Amino acid sequence: MEKRKTKICLPFQGKYQVTPRSCYIFKESSFIYDTEKSTRLDLIPIEYNVKGLVKIEESLYDSIRNKNMSDLKINISIDENVGNKVNKYKIIELSPVNKESLIDFYAKPKTQLIITPEIPKDLVDQDNYKNLIFLPKMKKIDISQSCLEDPNLLKFLMKTGLIIEGKVNPEMDGVLISSYDKKSNELVSTTLTDSNGRYKIGPLYKDFDYEIKASKDGYKIVPEAKNPYDFNAEKLSFLRVKIVDTNKKPLSSVFLSLSSADRGFKINNNTNSEGYYDFIELYSGDYYIKPLFKEYKFEPSQKLVKILGGQHYEETLVAHRIAFSIYGKINNLNRDKVEGLYIQAYDESTRQLQETAIDRNGEYRLRGLIPGRKYTIKVKIPANSCKNKNFILLS
Repeated sequence: MEKRKTKICLPFQGKYQVTPRSCYIFKESSFIYDTEKSTRLDLIPIEYNVKGLVKIEESLYDSIRNKNMSDLKINISIDENVGNKVNKYKIIELSPVNKESLIDFYAKPKTQLIITPEIPKDLVDQDNYKNLIFLPKMKKIDISQSCLEDPNLLKFLMKTGLIIEGKVNPEMDGVLISSYDKKSNELVSTTLTDSNGRYKIGPLYKDFDYEIKASKDGYKIVPEAKNPYDFNAEKLSFLRVKIVDTNKKPLSSVFLSLSSADRGFKINNNTNSEGYYDFIELYSGDYYIKPLFKEYKFEPSQKLVKILGGQHYEETLVAHRIAFSIYGKINNLNRDKVEGLYIQAYDESTRQLQETAIDRNGEYRLRGLIPGRKYTIKVKIPANSCKNKNFILLS
């Protein structure tokens, strides 16, 4: 019968048992049709048959027979993709007896399934099975209006994969080991080191080249020169730089520059509201600290710090005030806020000019004024300021 309305001529009146035989599962295994009632018999599938195939690579199959791996099992994990969630659907266990094993199950219509073959966990740690891998790793299929009876459309190849082993010195657990495809730089697989600092990652496809990276917060980890799968780890250091004035009061917003004397890099940041900044994850070596803050000079102006791996350090620098600020607010006659203006301080003896812009609240702070000098303070209106072109300055 085709998937449509079908008429069948029956030889006699009465009741007939209709038993559908197809790749579908219906609500009932058979139906009763009564010619006296003259009703339509609707056959609506509730599940569709799906077939697939797991093929064992020729050389691997020979090895399985030679090693008498009769306990080999393959789990077919079937998950349902629902929006952003993946729900467990069912698991099928296969016991391969030849080179090809048939995947055969039923699925509900209008579902998207993720099919993943895998070696059971109780076998994967055994030497005979630890390096088995499937190509592809998984497949997605859509169950729509028909069965998927061609197993070649859902075919997997089981083959021997690559296991990469290595270690981290000194021994430590919890180091993240990541394998990347060298060509695409895509992350392929991850694992963690055990308490002895050792790891195994894989199985991986033998057809690709891989780069192995190791990382752990607070450590610098680099591969050994002779073996790129073994790593040396160095605990990184911590440096807190505090800035205080001559009254030992902490200064915030001080610009700090930390530069390496031998590695050629620099870190810049500002002290927080409590007058310090923490430089973290520093390698061993010599570092220069240089603070900058207008109106202050520092003792020393630059300081050399020797950092050893895994140590915590704290340095305090004293800021001496050598200049001052004036600050205030500008309003118009209606007491409205004014924008786009500048405040200038003119030193009559040196003819030097200090200038700052007012902020959106009409407030300003003019820094760097030297004690004992006489300044003329005035407001500057930019020539291209349309917003303020009708202003008249009142002293």
